[in-house]
Amino acid sequence: MSKTKLKKNRRIIETRKTKAKEFKFKGCHAAAHSDVRLGVNRKVKVRRKNEKKLRNRRRSNTTKDTIKGNKNGFAEWKPRTKGSTKKVEKQKMKMAKKKNKQKNRLRFKGVGR
Repeated sequence: MSKTKLKKNRRIIETRKTKAKEFKFKGCHAAAHSDVRLGVNRKVKVRRKNEKKLRNRRRSNTTKDTIKGNKNGFAEWKPRTKGSTKKVEKQKMKMAKKKNKQKNRLRFKGVGR
């Protein structure tokens, strides 16, 4: 994390702490989440968010791939990860099959004649 970001986070936590202290005198619910808890809660929140990001990235690595399409909707397919060649070949075949299906569907509709 960049220095400015850290500073900003620290500032946020500091302000929260002071707020919690103010609330303490008022006997408000925020007193329960005073000082340290606020920092901890924030850390937990950030960690969860990062875990979620990682999970999604892993998921998208296996399912979706980067498709750079040309204008008529038939995309040039490239695998995102450097997997085993066998796997890649299999995926390429799958994509070719998909592409053919798409072409046929359009042909029967009478598009592009």
